[in-house]
Amino acid sequence: MFETAKGISIPFPQMIREEYHIYPISVRLNLSIEKIESMLLDFISQLKEPLFIVLEMPLNLSDEKQLRKEPTDPFHKTTCYLDGQSKQQVVDIIEQFGSILLNDGISEFAVASHTVKEEFYIQKYKLIDIFCDSPRKYVPLLEKYNLTETSKLTTVWDTFSPEHPGESRCITINGKNIYDVYQALVERGMYIAKTVEE
Repeated sequence: MFETAKGISIPFPQMIREEYHIYPISVRLNLSIEKIESMLLDFISQLKEPLFIVLEMPLNLSDEKQLRKEPTDPFHKTTCYLDGQSKQQVVDIIEQFGSILLNDGISEFAVASHTVKEEFYIQKYKLIDIFCDSPRKYVPLLEKYNLTETSKLTTVWDTFSPEHPGESRCITINGKNIYDVYQALVERGMYIAKTVEE
């Protein structure tokens, strides 16, 4: 059965298949959580340096209160970047913080190249997009993880309804959460690029 990250719950995991759909400049795929780190590391090995990391996460409560003046106002998230990384530096970050980055339910995470337009983007509910100009170049990687191509990909979002919503939550592993990871990455040069509405 399709396994989800610790920080998310979906109503009908049996509806999700490990499949992918190819678009003109991207591949969208479902991948069980236990395989994501390995595929991400394989993807990184094929990228051209230098690399950068993107981390998106909700504002902390005190910052959110500054922006939300009314209960109907939208919530916000920050988009943060860590530029100019070598493959080894990114691998080291994943080895150190991957369990939180990949299992947390409230954040999104991506690794991309500064040199070519190629990116591995792990969205909310761990839906994955690989962005590139020639997406079929990644078919061998997808097949390595036993994914099959489909003309209509059913994602976790397709399973949600008012009666059966998904749930995403911040998780703590060994006393640390995604905000602790962010602070650790700030020490390596991560910065906030923008704050946007959710």
